Amino acid sequence: MNLRLRIPQWLGFDPELLRGLDEKYRRDLTYFGFLGLLPCALIGGGAGYGLWLVERSVVIAAVGALAFALLLLNMLRVSIAGSGMTLSLPPRLAGRWKPRLTPLLIFGLLAVIFAQPTQLVLHEASLEPVIQRYRVAMMAAHEKAVRTSDPGHAAALVADYNTRIAASSFAVRKIQLLWLTPEKPAIFTFLFTILVLLPLLLVRGPSLAAVVAYEGRKYARCRARVMWEEQLTRETVDRLLRSYESYPGAPIATHADAPFHNEPVGTRA
Repeated sequence: MNLRLRIPQWLGFDPELLRGLDEKYRRDLTYFGFLGLLPCALIGGGAGYGLWLVERSVVIAAVGALAFALLLLNMLRVSIAGSGMTLSLPPRLAGRWKPRLTPLLIFGLLAVIFAQPTQLVLHEASLEPVIQRYRVAMMAAHEKAVRTSDPGHAAALVADYNTRIAASSFAVRKIQLLWLTPEKPAIFTFLFTILVLLPLLLVRGPSLAAVVAYEGRKYARCRARVMWEEQLTRETVDRLLRSYESYPGAPIATHADAPFHNEPVGTRA
């Protein structure tokens, strides 16, 4: 199979419909297929690093990152294969269709959220001394409180608490410290979000004509199939009911696009 037909299939494009598109449109959708992996990789990586900060397990982080990336890839596939032009949309309005904003909003929100653990990669070394002082202060405060309230079990309680505090990454605390001076984290979050949204922005910009052409072919095929099945059902029902004398005959068609009923007979599509 041609590579330009295989790559867009990653995101749910139908190869049969792709073959009928102009070469330029197939090329645009191929680029979109490549770029569609970018948000999955970035957000999946951010999720995996967040898991590593909490669990300190490479296996859990890797599995979590892969699972989240595949989930996002499937979301992109559903937004392409499962959305598009509504079949009840009259043909005269089909040319005005544009992709929905829902995937853009969802991926934008996820990008803002997962940009926070991702940017800790750049600041881990500079934040660690501050976090270490924070750990020491917490340990000292806890030990003082325990030795005052329960001196008999203080040693065991202090040891257990110190072990858990030493193992904690304090990821949320680090993010809070970053945002005390918001310029750098705000710029990082903005750039991260733009990278995540890049393929979805292309769909509403340079690649819009290719997506509209693809969706137009899918709309025409699905709409024709539904109308054919509806006509076949009408003919079957009419044939079965004609054996009854009381049957007045098939009703007069009032719409040219049954069963959608958006185009009255005589209306120009």
